[in-house]
Amino acid sequence: MVSIRALTIRHTIGYILVLSVLILLSRGLWSYPQELKLAIEHQERDVISIQNAIRSTHESLTSMAYDYAHWKISQDFISLPTLENSNNTTKALFQLKDHEITYLAIISADGNIPIALHRNIEDEQVFDFDAEQRERLISTTYPALLAENELETFELFLGNSVMTSAVPIYAHQGHDHHMTSKTPLGWVVISWSLYGDNLKRLSDILQVEITDAGISNSQLIEKANSKEGQFLDLYSDIKHVAASFRIRCLSSFNQQLSGCMKIHHQEDLIPELFNLKTLFIIFIFSLIPFISFTIILRFLILPIERTTQYLRHTKNQNNLLKIERKIGITELDQARLAFNELIDTVNAQQEKLEKLSSTDALTQIPNRRALDLEIEKTWSRINRHCGNVVLILIDIDHFKLYNDFYGHPKGDEVLIKVAQSLQLFSRRSDDITARYGGEEFVILFQYNERQEIINLLQIINKTMEALNEPHEKSEFKHITVSCGACWIESEINSLAKKSISTWIETADKALYQAKENGRNQYEILPFDVD
Repeated sequence: MVSIRALTIRHTIGYILVLSVLILLSRGLWSYPQELKLAIEHQERDVISIQNAIRSTHESLTSMAYDYAHWKISQDFISLPTLENSNNTTKALFQLKDHEITYLAIISADGNIPIALHRNIEDEQVFDFDAEQRERLISTTYPALLAENELETFELFLGNSVMTSAVPIYAHQGHDHHMTSKTPLGWVVISWSLYGDNLKRLSDILQVEITDAGISNSQLIEKANSKEGQFLDLYSDIKHVAASFRIRCLSSFNQQLSGCMKIHHQEDLIPELFNLKTLFIIFIFSLIPFISFTIILRFLILPIERTTQYLRHTKNQNNLLKIERKIGITELDQARLAFNELIDTVNAQQEKLEKLSSTDALTQIPNRRALDLEIEKTWSRINRHCGNVVLILIDIDHFKLYNDFYGHPKGDEVLIKVAQSLQLFSRRSDDITARYGGEEFVILFQYNERQEIINLLQIINKTMEALNEPHEKSEFKHITVSCGACWIESEINSLAKKSISTWIETADKALYQAKENGRNQYEILPFDVD
């Protein structure tokens, strides 16, 4: 034997454990790898866009170098001796500021440097290379140019990373500048900085945050020579790993590190295997069975007791009411539904009996009993809330003569036709058409404007004419009706000292006047509420 409480707790804990394992497995084997894959793809696009942008910039720099190499003035400088100090005119001639060039140098084929200028980015001043800088050009760049003739590389300049392009200068032959010698006279070397504002501008264009790696020249060399020096080149293959940032380094033509940049990725795109969201999902899904089992535990015995008490009370009070509240136990709820079906059957039979008692057997429209109830409801409502209502008494003209001439069966048929036609005028729930007795009918009609009453009475007379039911004993030769109407336009409690019988008597008085005036017409009288 086991208690319901122990069984419920056991199943709840077991369900939560199984659910947690399934959610964690789903996270680890499906959703997390998918999110990780998307994050890696996004980071790869960041790196590739930077690679392409720097490659494109380097190509543009090389194209600019060719423009300088085609200048005749560049060829003229080749023949000059080394200029230790150039004048301002010479400095302005090469437009380093306009082209945002970090440095420009011309190296002759025999290893002389007729001019070498660099720009201070902070104050835009242009300076000549000092002896150490010229020596570096001759010792590193010049040998590479002798071997390659053209150069695209990265290097350190004044402690900062720059991209450099070097192209040959050829002597133009004759007047056709497209004809050049095959042996270069020298080279134009220009560079563009990869730090500071230039790096920020590149970052803004690509919508990828790029910053300096924060590694100085001495640290760079020290780490490159240590075990920590596993730096990835800018154009090396991308490792399929999600990281908050990547450091990519720039290498010169002789494989010397010339600087590093830090590529920052969007951290919110990097998924976590187990995060608060996963725990929240486990909590939410665990809460559902816990609540369900708690409800079952709490409402298992009480519904049985309440249902039993309710059935006993219903039996003792002899009052057949449905059990509306659902029971949380299938078998009991099915019993409740069966009981409700039985109540529906009994109520339907009772309603049928009530309908029969309030329906005229011949015409199948409401009878005098139903009319009296509706008049009382209407009287009470307009006395409490105001309203406009008219009571219309309708009498078939010369109906006794009709029965005597055509017979009672034919008279019954006429009563049915007239009743069904009049019933069309009570469309709203608070309107009613009823048989008042014999050949008399009543319409209780809610109106807004008095003209509606006149319109309704005119339509009633036209409807009878449209029936075209012969009546030889009538002066009109067809069935007609006379109508007497009494309308009420009440205010709150204005009917307190009046009676329903007075209202009906006033309508009957109007009907009498219509008959006295020749029948097949109507008369309207107001109900005196003063």
